[in-house]
Amino acid sequence: MFTATVTVKMAFLQEAVIDEDEYLRYRISERFNDVMKGLFELHKKDSLPKEQTDVMNELNDYLQVYMADRAKVGDERAKANLLLRQMGMNPSELSDDEVIVLTKAFEKSTLFKRTRGKL
Repeated sequence: MFTATVTVKMAFLQEAVIDEDEYLRYRISERFNDVMKGLFELHKKDSLPKEQTDVMNELNDYLQVYMADRAKVGDERAKANLLLRQMGMNPSELSDDEVIVLTKAFEKSTLFKRTRGKL
């Protein structure tokens, strides 16, 4: 009876032995997770305010529309269309003559000269 109890206890102790590599891996991953949680909490406050995010999304939308227009109607007309949209106008509502006048006026602006060939 004594040997049966000892055998059971020895079997239990052998099963309870922890592999050093597994334990070290566990401790390192736990420490890494703690560090990452801390960094996440610190930088949670660093996100942009909603107003800036809205402006960035609007600019991104303008850029997407410009790139689509550029492929369809060319660079000069796409720039004019972008300017019109930024002024709150719908480019499709203008006649070709109105667009020509607007483009000629726009060509005299420093914005046009600065972006010539860059967009």
